[in-house]
Amino acid sequence: MILFFIFFFIVISLLILLFIASLVGRVLGLYKSTDNRVLAGVCGGIGERFGISPGILRIVWLLSILLLGQGLFWYLAFAIVLPTKSHHWDDF
Repeated sequence: MILFFIFFFIVISLLILLFIASLVGRVLGLYKSTDNRVLAGVCGGIGERFGISPGILRIVWLLSILLLGQGLFWYLAFAIVLPTKSHHWDDF
């Protein structure tokens, strides 16, 4: 019975995390980059959106994983919910 509650808590927590990431992505106009990507393009897309070097964002993301532990969950959530922006239309 206790395993059911732990599983239920984890599933609800993940759904809330995905919902919050989706809202943040929509409000801020975030997207995943197709040109500047290492894993899923999240840091590249955020860097392009705000004019920040994706390398700096990747270092901050790595530090957030090592120090706080939450960075991995947020990265995966953004990788799932953010749309991919293609840059080939910008040339026209």
